[in-house]
Amino acid sequence: MEQCDYHVKLCEDIAFIKATIDSLDKKINGSMDAIRAHIEQGWQWRGLIISTIIGLIVQLVSFSYLYGMASRQIEINTKRLDRIEEHHGTSGKGLSTKLSHMSYMPDGTLFYMAGCLTDRPMPEM
Repeated sequence: MEQCDYHVKLCEDIAFIKATIDSLDKKINGSMDAIRAHIEQGWQWRGLIISTIIGLIVQLVSFSYLYGMASRQIEINTKRLDRIEEHHGTSGKGLSTKLSHMSYMPDGTLFYMAGCLTDRPMPEM
């Protein structure tokens, strides 16, 4: 029994389609296996990235906190310096023009008279 040309062409097309599908199936399944292996083995670098991000966040929060504390302390010290300069009448001249209230004790330690921060008179040196 002889087959017609249409039937032969149809069988060839079906064989070509089947070969193409088998080839694609191998590519897809091979790719899926590679992706699955990548996902299973990728927890280490993902953990490293997450740890780095967490570390950066902690650093930013710490920097912000310390910057705020330093700014607050500078504000407090500026107010204290203004009070001292106002008390000694050195406003605008700087505190260095009136350092006569600083002295060294006999044991070599620096002695600063606390009278400049209060209304008590400073003792003579």
